[in-house]
Amino acid sequence: MWNTSSLVFAPSDLVRPLATTDAVSNVVELAPDSPLGGQAMSGFMRGELCQSYLSRFLHEGAHHSCFDTRLGAALASVELHARQLGFTKTGCSHGSLDNATRGAGVGCHNRAVFNAALELLRPILEGIALRMELDVLPGGASSVSFAMLRAVPVFFGAEARSRQLSNDEELWASFSVWLAGIRSDSGSGFEQTRKALRSEELRAQAPWYLDGYKLISALEANAAASDACPSDSDAVLNFLVSYFGRDPRFAALLCSCAKTNPLTPNAGASFSSVVDYLVGRVRLLFSSDIGGWVAEFNRAVSAGVPIESCSFFDHDERDFGVVRSALSYLGVGELNIWSPPVLQHRHVFRFGIVALDAIDCDWAAGRVLGHSGSWSFECELLEGGRPVGETESRKAAWPDTQLELVFVGSIPIACVFVDGHLVAAFDQAGSTIHPTFAERWLGAISPVGRHREWSRDQFEGLNPGEKGPCADYHSAMLEVATSGVDALRGLVG
Repeated sequence: MWNTSSLVFAPSDLVRPLATTDAVSNVVELAPDSPLGGQAMSGFMRGELCQSYLSRFLHEGAHHSCFDTRLGAALASVELHARQLGFTKTGCSHGSLDNATRGAGVGCHNRAVFNAALELLRPILEGIALRMELDVLPGGASSVSFAMLRAVPVFFGAEARSRQLSNDEELWASFSVWLAGIRSDSGSGFEQTRKALRSEELRAQAPWYLDGYKLISALEANAAASDACPSDSDAVLNFLVSYFGRDPRFAALLCSCAKTNPLTPNAGASFSSVVDYLVGRVRLLFSSDIGGWVAEFNRAVSAGVPIESCSFFDHDERDFGVVRSALSYLGVGELNIWSPPVLQHRHVFRFGIVALDAIDCDWAAGRVLGHSGSWSFECELLEGGRPVGETESRKAAWPDTQLELVFVGSIPIACVFVDGHLVAAFDQAGSTIHPTFAERWLGAISPVGRHREWSRDQFEGLNPGEKGPCADYHSAMLEVATSGVDALRGLVG
């Protein structure tokens, strides 16, 4: 079950087997406790990955897109600052002071801001993900979502080739019919999600799923009522991701709030501006011509115009400056111990880990061979037989070797890791990825296993504020966030 201290947006066990998206690193795991096997890898190569993964793929893909934004980077910077102070200070900087009345140290405060922000955003994020999973169909607009773009080559690729589709219009029309048919299957993961949304147990334990689904559904209905709105539900949802995720002022408010060091009786006062702003932005969607905004968004995407110049944003250069300063100060995008390699690739969508039975690296020949069950692969090693970014060759046997399936943009790639280093990468046809491309987009990438270690060591072991002397402070800020969630629920009724 998802909770504010887990750092993941994980669907309830009532909905489907656990799948997660880490809010800081943006690492997605569709089946973290059950690695894919050779059969799944064969399906990936053919473009017909098992359909049982499709509902999770779309759901977590929507989360990934939401966190791969200015807002996602701001959230990560807030949390990294809290972790940094956890390393450099022992416990809360206010020790045994009465934190319910005196406030918390900067590290505890930033951890509270991070958790409160996730609590506030949870209905919106889950609503977007559920709509993407259950209802949205692409219509071929210029702003096709990444979740849909990525689903086509790995789930629909073989079908598309067999139908000999000649253009994008035919592709999206055919894919939409195919997807609608799979969603209607009574035994599918999609139907499991629908049943869960109707269950009293889920409503009691995790109300944000249904609340968020109703909210985003209402916003999409409001957009569809406008004559100016494209008849493309995927385009509407893509607009909403940018409306919330790429808003410079919202990210600036969050960064400004996190950089304060409050010593006031009202623990949540500085966060109330974030709550008020977000609730106001949602109200604006209900009272404005959202359909016209979606059309404007599509035109901007088609013309390559910065989305931030659209009329549905209200900001100035100071907002950009606040965000740039926060991201630079807090280390996002820089190679340091607070921002390790796993955070340098927040844009990479990781969606599967393949358990390899064996691997053999022939450094002299510059080749790597491996297999999982009856499936096997052979491709060239990167950088002339050396891991990307490394200057020395390594041994041929390591305990933590794995193969990960990722997307860079809309390009599916299989990455081979040895001892935590990327040594090879190939596409669906089995062709080796060009070294220049690999160095630019995957050069310092680390495997999911390294991400788990980093998250455990730097979060579970250094978690200021949620327990101990700052617990009351945390609770007070979460109450402010909860008031915002209640206000959002009231907009739908």
